[in-house]
Amino acid sequence: MQKRILIISMFIFLLLVFISCSSDKQVEQESSQSGINTGGDTGYPSGTMQFIYLYHDGKLYTPTYRDEDCIKDGKAYATSGKWKLIGKTVREENEKWPDVEMVASRVLVGTEVYYDNLTNDIFILREDNILMRCVVAPDRGS
Repeated sequence: MQKRILIISMFIFLLLVFISCSSDKQVEQESSQSGINTGGDTGYPSGTMQFIYLYHDGKLYTPTYRDEDCIKDGKAYATSGKWKLIGKTVREENEKWPDVEMVASRVLVGTEVYYDNLTNDIFILREDNILMRCVVAPDRGS
């Protein structure tokens, strides 16, 4: 009798685990389809943009997040005459994908954005004075 109760309990436990995991995937898929990047444990509220994105010249950009693509003492480097200030962010949009010129997610309003004429790269000047190289964002599943 105890063996039967143990088997039934194990079956119920496994069933609950399976149901729990499948509903998490469904929520993640629905969020992805609605245009919100929810991947990863970033600390931002669920259902909002989780990473930095910048809309410029009809394209959506995102930082590479690689150390070699970050430049310390960014303001001095960017204003040395080699790069062009293309503008400042005009709005922070964290509820949906940025789709208006110089609107960004997870970037403060007024953040400077630069263009490197030699490499055709875009850089965002973070508030800690580091330039982050940005690339055109991969397909966002919309």
